[in-house]
Amino acid sequence: MIILNWTFPIIIACSFLISPIGFQYESESHLCALTSKVFHTSFTLMVVAFVIPVNIIIVLYALILKHTTHTNRVQPNTITRKNNKRNLKVYRNILMLLGIVLIGGTPYLLCILINKFSATPWPLYSISILFIILSAVVESITIFLTNRDVKRIFYAKINVFQTEEMQTFTITQIPTITINA
Repeated sequence: MIILNWTFPIIIACSFLISPIGFQYESESHLCALTSKVFHTSFTLMVVAFVIPVNIIIVLYALILKHTTHTNRVQPNTITRKNNKRNLKVYRNILMLLGIVLIGGTPYLLCILINKFSATPWPLYSISILFIILSAVVESITIFLTNRDVKRIFYAKINVFQTEEMQTFTITQIPTITINA
């Protein structure tokens, strides 16, 4: 499974590198990137980098939600209230992260579709690239702010909010008994 997980993305990435129309200089962004001017290249990239991952995320989150609601039906009411609060937090986090991904990738998908029929206006193309970058930043910040374990690990790495424990030792003298013979 690990080999498959590495092989598939490498083959896709190499196919774009080998393609003569894959990477091109884009005057709008002043970057050498996978061009949005060639429809089949940009559409393939968008399907592989946006549509498939979003659908996988939706399916996995649906399975998580199904599992959490199924466990609530099995447990008594006293435990269910606590779990409902946890489930609401899970639902909120799922919707936030999915919304960020959708907002980040949709403008670029629109640019690709518009570019199929006419030239994409420069401001729209620039905004779509900006949305992709901002969504990655906002998603990282959101994960950091909503996940206690991530915060704890981050603070431990930078040594913030760690209290130094002072160890004190009490030395007591043990009485000695001497026997004179």
